[in-house]
Amino acid sequence: MCFSLDQTAAEIEIHERNGKYLEVRAVRHCVELLESRNVVVLSGREGSGKSRNGLEILRQIKGKNRDFEIFKLIGLNYVSDIVKDNVTSIVLFDDAFGQFYNDKHILDHLYSYIDIHKLKLIFTMRNSVKHACQQLTHILFHDLFDIDLNSETFQLTKVEKENMLSNYCDMHNIMISVGREDDTDQSVSNRHQRDDNEAYQSVPGQAAVILERETMNEIIETDPFLGFRNVVDYLLKIERALI
Repeated sequence: MCFSLDQTAAEIEIHERNGKYLEVRAVRHCVELLESRNVVVLSGREGSGKSRNGLEILRQIKGKNRDFEIFKLIGLNYVSDIVKDNVTSIVLFDDAFGQFYNDKHILDHLYSYIDIHKLKLIFTMRNSVKHACQQLTHILFHDLFDIDLNSETFQLTKVEKENMLSNYCDMHNIMISVGREDDTDQSVSNRHQRDDNEAYQSVPGQAAVILERETMNEIIETDPFLGFRNVVDYLLKIERALI
């Protein structure tokens, strides 16, 4: 199956609607690289954000170059169906080599299209696949730049992690306390010891969970691979259990 131009646009629209995306260095670097390179690999461990960052890269490239055509494909052999003469095409292969084929001739075919047509390729792949992938020795990848989301260069900074976690809390109506001297209770459990008649409980839209600033800092210090959402979702489960 191949994603058409309209299907790719729909995926990007859903990506934009699924919460506030916060751009990371890896995305900016990839967009800049594709101005001079034809092949970029966006790699990382499972859950590191490869797929969403891939869509963001397509969105930004299209925003800068309206004449470009962008596609997300889930099969390398479909490139011949979409590439047009004299039109620059940017193609994203999500989860490359993780779910389809082991055919050298397809890579030869792709390489010839890069040489003949205005074609640039983005591959997202898991690190475990990348390290075991013999296909990366093909000439198609001789000039690639690997952007590893878990590398020292491109891993999330503390500021990026704090912004992402704050965003997630905002989207899920979770209040982040300022500090222990703050007027609000600091823990989820203490929040239920307060009188139900108090104002912050009765005001519509008020935060259902209060995340202690100290706890937030601890979450920020964790490896993103563990998943910030998992930690906050755990707090939400505690909240529901106490109701």
